[in-house]
Amino acid sequence: MSTEQNGWTDEAKTYLEGYLQQVQSLLSGQAVDAAEITNDLRDHVRQLAVTHAGSLVTLPDVKRMLATVGTPDEVAESWVQLQSAESEDGDPWAPSYLNNPPPAVERPQAWKWIIAGTVAVFLLPILLHLSGLFSSTNNDADMTAPLENTTVQVASNQADQQGLVGSWQSVDFVTTVDEFRPGTRAWKGDLFLKGMQCMPDGKTSIGYTWDAANITDTESGISAAYTVKTIGGKKYLFLPWLSGDVTIRGMEPKYYVLTPGDVAEPTPPPAPRPQPTGAVVAANRQNGPSDLSGVWRTVDFVDTVDAFNPGTRSWSTDFYLTDLECRSDGTTSLGYTWWANGQMAGQDGQTTAEYFVRDLGGQTYLFLPWLSGDVTIRGMAPKYYVLRKDKNAPASENLPGGGPAVGGDITGRWVSVDFVARAGDFNPAVRAFGGDLFLKDLQCDGRGGTSIGYGWWVDGRMVGQDGRTQATYYTQVINGTTYLYLPWLSGDVTIRGMAPKYYVMKKAR
Repeated sequence: MSTEQNGWTDEAKTYLEGYLQQVQSLLSGQAVDAAEITNDLRDHVRQLAVTHAGSLVTLPDVKRMLATVGTPDEVAESWVQLQSAESEDGDPWAPSYLNNPPPAVERPQAWKWIIAGTVAVFLLPILLHLSGLFSSTNNDADMTAPLENTTVQVASNQADQQGLVGSWQSVDFVTTVDEFRPGTRAWKGDLFLKGMQCMPDGKTSIGYTWDAANITDTESGISAAYTVKTIGGKKYLFLPWLSGDVTIRGMEPKYYVLTPGDVAEPTPPPAPRPQPTGAVVAANRQNGPSDLSGVWRTVDFVDTVDAFNPGTRSWSTDFYLTDLECRSDGTTSLGYTWWANGQMAGQDGQTTAEYFVRDLGGQTYLFLPWLSGDVTIRGMAPKYYVLRKDKNAPASENLPGGGPAVGGDITGRWVSVDFVARAGDFNPAVRAFGGDLFLKDLQCDGRGGTSIGYGWWVDGRMVGQDGRTQATYYTQVINGTTYLYLPWLSGDVTIRGMAPKYYVMKKAR
């Protein structure tokens, strides 16, 4: 088993790059620098490994660290939402109202049922701050040193309410208010929150609201008291940071320290990536020797096509990609696109590489170029997943029972089995989503409520936690088993108006 000089196994590196590729693809086309974010995330995970892994970073180590960061969907959503909050006027967090929203649904009042979007938006910043902690030196002496020749005046929030209106710029991040010392930076890493604006109507540019005493997270409804101090003639706002540690796990908040001042202009979005030279088009498709339609099972992962030996497995641990379905329309369960002329396009729809099909020992093998960040960002040559054709597995387009039906009675318990881009993309023989599924199960009661705060109607309407955003759910019977396509109403749907993706859930007996 080969390793890097810094002690990473090949399988650990490949798994991390596959994860980062998903984040990169999800961020493509958004008003963020996708390459910079994935590079920063790669550095963050490697820094975590220095502290939390042994001298040799293995695949289980990487899976454990990434589990603390979140799924690629959660990570991408958090960055896009926070960028939107900093760069747009008005209240970017407020979802648009539907013309004819359905009536409110009676649902269980349980704070713990907060959807993954809330977890991702607030958990990721704290993890990034923890990265700074791991790399910083111990400055406990500086933190606890008494203030000398400094006058501290704690303002009454009620009296100073109008003083919050305007722009604030971050200068530090502390565990407690008393930890702050002007002139001595407690937080040694980059500050995730650069600043914010407070509006006279009680709104802010970061999705919080404020009043005479408290800051409130609009998603969870959790509030915490803020403090305004004047130290040495300068005003400081101690903003409680309402991350998932606070809103979900009930921990005490930490504080951003801000002073009045304008926030620097946000980084402009990156220019659109040009189409690659000689990109193939769908018109080139034709059935023939390179027709990939069908189901494929992973058997190995290799550096080059010639390195594969059907009798010897070179990859020693779990595969990130376990199987793949290629459909006759050129789409795949991985989000790649294929053409019969030998070209494969990645999830960004732009990066292309050549795939290969080989008949060896009576079996057909597909050499799938793995278009990770090393390929799409740094221009390196791809490595290859080796997949064997499963001649007995049915293609999703040929499954019995017809396509998904709108609505239906979904009362009962459902268990997640996959996560897909479109209703109808599911094939029980193929796992489309490579990572761990965030939503494990779902309970739907007969009154239209669910265990995650969504509401449902038998005519196919599914309404999110905000009580306004709605999408259609579907049911499908495949080989005698009933499946539910649950629209995942994340920030991409409720804030940016994108089409939902779907959890595929099997009816529990």
